[in-house]
Amino acid sequence: MTAFDYHMKKSGFAGNLAQMVLKLPVQIAEFDFRERIFHLVQQFPIIHAPFRRNFFTRLPYWEIDPDRSSAFPGITAYHLESDAENSGDFSALKKKLFNLPLQPEKGEQIRFDLIYFAGGGMEIYMTWVHALMDAQGAEYFFSMIGNPRLAEDAFQFESSRKIAESKTRRKPEKTDSADKWGKIRQSFDHIDEIALNPPVSILSRLPETAKSSQEYRIVSFSREETKAIMALSGKRCGLFNESTCFAAAVMCELKKLYEKKRVPSGNYVLSLPVNLRKKGTCLPVFSNQSTSLLYSFHADCLTDFSSAARHFKEQTQRAISTGLLDANVAVMEVSKFLPAWFYIKKVRQAMKGEIASIVFANPGSVHGSLTEFMGIPVDDVRHMPAIIAPPGIGVLFYRFSQRLTITFVYTEGILTREEKEEFQQGIRSYLLNER
Repeated sequence: MTAFDYHMKKSGFAGNLAQMVLKLPVQIAEFDFRERIFHLVQQFPIIHAPFRRNFFTRLPYWEIDPDRSSAFPGITAYHLESDAENSGDFSALKKKLFNLPLQPEKGEQIRFDLIYFAGGGMEIYMTWVHALMDAQGAEYFFSMIGNPRLAEDAFQFESSRKIAESKTRRKPEKTDSADKWGKIRQSFDHIDEIALNPPVSILSRLPETAKSSQEYRIVSFSREETKAIMALSGKRCGLFNESTCFAAAVMCELKKLYEKKRVPSGNYVLSLPVNLRKKGTCLPVFSNQSTSLLYSFHADCLTDFSSAARHFKEQTQRAISTGLLDANVAVMEVSKFLPAWFYIKKVRQAMKGEIASIVFANPGSVHGSLTEFMGIPVDDVRHMPAIIAPPGIGVLFYRFSQRLTITFVYTEGILTREEKEEFQQGIRSYLLNER
């Protein structure tokens, strides 16, 4: 996570950040919101802990001091005119908030922006350093703001874990060193195999129009459309295989986009974040428990939806049967013990090369506790992740209140408005129509 953050900042972007938005029909007083954040900071000082690196190992850590006074997290309120919700000014503000960097080295791990509409209602924007929390942890943290009982549950969990760790003498784990290094080699070999026929991203092929900022588009489906999509995905790809259906639609449409942009690529690579938490769990909150898998599609694998779905499913099954996911986890577990120059070299090699064509994620349903916030029913929840550049294109699927939503994130300038709309509409058509 910190390597990605370094790479993005070096390229001029805000960093490896993520953003969530709650849309409420009733306005919450700014004072009441600040009061809730104040109490959470007292319970969880990591929220404003400065980011540090060990002088010798260069390993990142948070310098947690419960007695430290800090101006973070920052909370800013914006009051818009009655017609501003559908205006260019509101769009410009959202773009600004999405690209506004944080200062984790000073303790700014999270930022809140409250947007009040003159006609009633509001939106709460939470932007955080991705290394601090994954999407599941962030959803639970947002819930903690609105529900003090959940914050107490998280606090008790953290306290119990610390007590258990202090009472237990941690014996050195007896691990098969050869097996561990074999897994690490397997993970690196998979990357090296893709690098033999690397993808070509639109961002790197057409850099002259690209800007050092990101933009997003939201595509939402009604409950009836969502129900139809889920039924159709089960028919096409089998029960609980919605990710296969979504990924196949994305990759087929991505190939069309590349062809229209006249960016030839012999290999299209999808980067898929994988949540390592036990299903339904969000604790500990302040932890990023994810790894990633790379899926490789040759151009002839994307001739139609069925072919794309079959290749995605085959690669998923292969990753499980060969232990590739475990191999990627092994890299995460032992990276802190690797010589710094070795690990950094591998990361930089991957970042310099064309390692992916698109980032795709399907975290599923938003945490159920977010249907209400401080006693107010939540109208909508949106996720907006930053996307590594290159590739500069990302697609995120998620559901809230039985409605499917897709967030499309782009490096600004690489696609025209018409190209983005056609790409989005093409995926929507794949999901709703059997073809």
